[in-house]
Amino acid sequence: MELLGKIINFTMETVSNWLGSSSLFDDIKKLFKKKKDN
Repeated sequence: MELLGKIINFTMETVSNWLGSSSLFDDIKKLFKKKKDN
């Protein structure tokens, strides 16, 4: 059970990190588009 818990924690961390970085990536794309428009 302990191993299963570690796997779940690792997966949750990875997913939350990925979601965080992908939203950051979206923000960067928005800034880049604004610069291109000006």
